[in-house]
Amino acid sequence: MELRQRVEEEIDHLNPRLEELAEGEVEVISVDERTGTVTLRIFGGRLH
Repeated sequence: MELRQRVEEEIDHLNPRLEELAEGEVEVISVDERTGTVTLRIFGGRLH
């Protein structure tokens, strides 16, 4: 299984809690396997 797929599965598992905390939806934008950097987008969330 590639890294992006593993990250997306984990986000799906955590998404209900992430959505509660962010008051929005969370989506995986990119995963850089070389650096291990994951970029997420939060829709409709609140700004702090």
